[in-house]
Amino acid sequence: MALYLGSSKKQKVNLITKIERYDEGYADGYEVGCEDGKKSEYDSFWNAYQKNGTRTDYAQAFYANGWNDITYNPKYDLMCKNNAYGIFGYSSITDTKKDIDITKALGTAAMFNGASLLKTIRKLIVCETTPFGSDTFKNCLALENLTVEGTIGQAIFNVQWSTKLNKASIASIVNALSATTTGLSVTLSLEAVNKAFETSEKTVYVVDCTYAEDDVEYQNPIWTKTDEIIEATQEDIESVLSGELRGTTTTGEEVYIFDIGRDTPCCVVEETIEGSKSDEWIELVAAKPNWTISLV
Repeated sequence: MALYLGSSKKQKVNLITKIERYDEGYADGYEVGCEDGKKSEYDSFWNAYQKNGTRTDYAQAFYANGWNDITYNPKYDLMCKNNAYGIFGYSSITDTKKDIDITKALGTAAMFNGASLLKTIRKLIVCETTPFGSDTFKNCLALENLTVEGTIGQAIFNVQWSTKLNKASIASIVNALSATTTGLSVTLSLEAVNKAFETSEKTVYVVDCTYAEDDVEYQNPIWTKTDEIIEATQEDIESVLSGELRGTTTTGEEVYIFDIGRDTPCCVVEETIEGSKSDEWIELVAAKPNWTISLV
């Protein structure tokens, strides 16, 4: 049986080459072909869906859970010049993967509403006139990473549902708040701030020493931590901790003799300071006195 290879010599050579490569089992050629095919399909779809990067109306473009980390893989950054309503609403994506420019968006209502699996918003580019709605980030329960570029100058920026936002993301939001607008508010998660800015410090407390009535020879001191604090430097604290251990208080703290200038029993307690009460957080929000920064 004869194999017809066409009339063109070039076609014959190309077809024979393909047949030989297949017969010889060249896996690399097969893989390259598959990858080329995937790229071609990818380019074809996203060039059409994003209009070769010129698309400006993304309202509900990636809405609902049919959009996930497999189906969502845009080729271009998102430029929203019209309505940004519900772009990622109720989607199952975890990462926006591209920058999102909403400096010219006419509205951002429900933009990320219900995107409960979303962990990362790579870069959200805003300006003083970018509008926000109370539900722009509603129920973004998994959001950890959010980078804001530009200036937030409109109400209402509300990420109270995002209890996992990290320190850099929270700082990015606060730092982006306009220095000139007044009477506006931003709402963050108290839980997120407390976790992100949580710190600890060691405090030296005075300890009382008493004895039981039947301990007539004073052999078993009863150590009790008081509320009195001894002002001590970090060097002092290190010196205490390296000193002689005398026992433990009734609540389990180790007791030392604070012999730096005074012969007083004491205990060193490492205390956790909630992020919302930390110096770092207080200094951050103090730089934006024209804003009401609410923690809920």
